[in-house]
Amino acid sequence: MSGLSSSSTPPTHRGALNLFSFKVNAFDAEDETTGVVLAAHAAAAILASRQGEQLQSALSTRDRIGQAKGIIMERFGVDDVKAFEMLRRLSRTATPG
Repeated sequence: MSGLSSSSTPPTHRGALNLFSFKVNAFDAEDETTGVVLAAHAAAAILASRQGEQLQSALSTRDRIGQAKGIIMERFGVDDVKAFEMLRRLSRTATPG
């Protein structure tokens, strides 16, 4: 059994579980099933880790946006909706593309 990939991984992030033996035909159907389950668990763990990283990044970004809105509200005497609109406008003009 070589190169089993888990169907749990996204198409752009394929993985492989390679099992090797010094004996010919060392793995039977039960071993293959165990390998597939192991690959699925590994894929789920990697995916959960990536989602955690993305959540942390989103929370950090939200925090920075909140801070920027607060500064704009104080400096320009506007409410939070207007401050966010000003940030959006600035972002569009400052972002190339």
